[in-house]
Amino acid sequence: MKLQIRRIFVPGLLAFALMLCLSDVLSAQSIAMRVVAVPLPPWRDEAVLVGGGPRAYFDASTNQIVVTSRKTASDAPDLLRLDIANGARPFISFNAKVSGRRILYSYVATDDIKAPQKSQKIGILLPDHDSDLSTGGTWPSDKEATSLADSSPTVAFGKTRIVSWTDPSTSSQKLSGLTFRIESTYLPGFADAYVWGKVANPLGDSDLRTLPESVRKELGPFMQSRYGQSTQMVLGPVFPPGTPKKIVAANYHFALQHLMGHNRLDRKSAFANSLLNSLTDFLGFPSLDSSIVLPSERPESALEIEIDSAIRLALR
Repeated sequence: MKLQIRRIFVPGLLAFALMLCLSDVLSAQSIAMRVVAVPLPPWRDEAVLVGGGPRAYFDASTNQIVVTSRKTASDAPDLLRLDIANGARPFISFNAKVSGRRILYSYVATDDIKAPQKSQKIGILLPDHDSDLSTGGTWPSDKEATSLADSSPTVAFGKTRIVSWTDPSTSSQKLSGLTFRIESTYLPGFADAYVWGKVANPLGDSDLRTLPESVRKELGPFMQSRYGQSTQMVLGPVFPPGTPKKIVAANYHFALQHLMGHNRLDRKSAFANSLLNSLTDFLGFPSLDSSIVLPSERPESALEIEIDSAIRLALR
């Protein structure tokens, strides 16, 4: 089965070209740090009195989808409640370092104790043409195909997959220092990480198959990242060796703006602003072979240190 995932981060030159005109759209589809509203009619108790065919509603008080149906107009309606698994808010730290002939990507996830859900599954959207990729960690891992093309122009007709880790237990205890990793020859870039929260009755493919087509169309978006999971940016193996530097630079250019816009990076940081300006200047040169001058300002925060190390590794 292919996961129907909506991309939030657009890597490569396409991100840079569309950045200004799509900034509002991309911001609206950014990191889901709370349980969000969804484009369905709001659920009210009197909705059960509405006649006609099956309908889908959003119950904000429980963060659930409510599907109503009745066999005949005179019958009492049947109610199906499905949980939306976008209420987990882990902080995921990351690191990329050379390990022999490969690069080791290490991650540590800790749940927000105030979040309404614990993290049950964590996935990273990556190119599926990375045949040398391997995984490890506390939880079992999997690789799942998606319907998204790899928008980076590094491999013709490239596709993407989600590399994921899922909690095999039934524990409801919030994560504290969960570790997982990837090893690859691909160079570091920013990618979307998806987090599915632990819920009692999640919306799944089996639910969609049993519902009328009109309701399936309404619920389809909940299988996608904007509503069905929370999302954030992490470093991962994005670029094959030899990727043009401008493609790499566009990835970091977009990521810096995104992280600063969502307060992951200090907007007044001398390092972050200097790096952003260097990338802007580099991307403005018409030649693909032009050289980039990385900032001399010292990275201060833990995230700035990881970005500085990763971009130097990706552009070496």
